[in-house]
Amino acid sequence: MTFYPIRKFFFRQALKPVSAQNHHLLAWEDIHEVLLLLYDAEMSLAPEFQEVLKILLAEKKNVHTLAFVRKVSDEAKFLYDYFTSKDVKWNLVPDNALIRKFIQKKADLLIAFYPHENLTLDFIVHHSAAICRAGVYHPSKTQLFELMLKPQEAEHPINLLQMLEQTMYYLNKVNATV
Repeated sequence: MTFYPIRKFFFRQALKPVSAQNHHLLAWEDIHEVLLLLYDAEMSLAPEFQEVLKILLAEKKNVHTLAFVRKVSDEAKFLYDYFTSKDVKWNLVPDNALIRKFIQKKADLLIAFYPHENLTLDFIVHHSAAICRAGVYHPSKTQLFELMLKPQEAEHPINLLQMLEQTMYYLNKVNATV
C-alpha cells in the first residue's frame, strides 16, 4: 500500500488561498525580476541552464534560481540555490529559509520548469509572490499558471531553453496586444 494519496490529502490542506488579483500576464518588456524554479537540476541541465542565463542577462533581467535536487553527490557544484528532499516535510510541503525567501521574493515572472507532477514544486508556485507564473501545460495545473506552454508532441517534451524562448515570444505578443 502506498501512502501517496494520504500525503497528497494533507498537502492540499497545507495550501493557503491565494488571490487571483495578485497574478496576471505581463508584457516581456515590463519584466525585470525573473525567478527560475527547476526540477532535478542534476539531470544534464547545466549547458542548457547556462544558455538560458545568458539570454536572460542579455535581456537585462535579474535572475534568481531555486532547484529541487533529488540527490546531491559530494562533488556536485551548483551555480544556484537548491534544496533537497531533506527540506520537504512528510506531507510534501517544502520548508527551509531558502525556500521561504524564494516564495516571498517580489518578482515579475516565475518560470517553473518541471514537466510532470511534483506537489512540492506546486506548493512553491502556488505561494509565489511573482506576478506572472509560466509553466509546462498539464490539465491539473491550470490554476497555478497564467501562461502554460504545451509541447508540440507528447513524445518530445519541452526543454528549458524552448520554454524560455516560447515564454518570451508569447509575452512579447501580450505587449503587442496591450
